[in-house]
Amino acid sequence: MSSPPDVAGTFVAHLTPTAGNPLRVDSFVRGADTPGNVAVCLSGGGSRALSAGMGALQALESVKLADGASLLSRVKALSTVSGGSWLGVPFT
Repeated sequence: MSSPPDVAGTFVAHLTPTAGNPLRVDSFVRGADTPGNVAVCLSGGGSRALSAGMGALQALESVKLADGASLLSRVKALSTVSGGSWLGVPFT
């Protein structure tokens, strides 16, 4: 078994302070043309995560806003991993 490769270089993590301010999608996604302030996270876990995520997206679609649009139509940001990506990729 070989050892992992050495990693050299500089890594920068961008931080968004949240003390006193609520965390908002607008903090991360600027100028998105989709109205609203909704983010969705689809977790991993293979086919179970895909199924759970599908239920979550269907629930967001069923929630109607005052203007008749669904909450799902207001999604600006999507975060996925593993099985959630199986659903997230076709959703985008």
